[in-house]
Amino acid sequence: MNENGHREAQLDRLLSRHTVPAPDSALTGRILADGVRLTQRRARIWRWLTGAGLIGVGLAGALSGAAAVMVLSPSSGFQLSEPLETAFGTVATEAQLTEIGEIQ
Repeated sequence: MNENGHREAQLDRLLSRHTVPAPDSALTGRILADGVRLTQRRARIWRWLTGAGLIGVGLAGALSGAAAVMVLSPSSGFQLSEPLETAFGTVATEAQLTEIGEIQ
C-alpha cells in the first residue's frame, strides 16, 4: 500500500469510530415547524400570484377589446347607411335573412 492509501485507511478507521449524537427533539420539532411554515407561505404566495395573473389576463383582454372597438367604430361624423350597420358589418334581421334564403 502506498503512502496515500495508508493515510486513507487511517482516516477511514478514525471516522468509523466517530459517532454523531442524535439531534435533540426540540431541534427536530423546530425544523419541522419551520418546514410547515415555509410550505404554507409558498402556497399563499402561489395563490396570490395566480389571482394576480388572472386579473392581469382579464385586464389585458378588456384593454384589447376596448382598443378594437375604438379602432373599428365609425367616427362621430360618419352616417350609417342602414340602421343595423356596425363597424364589423351589417347586422341582418331574421326577416332579411329569410328573404335572401339563409334561414329556411
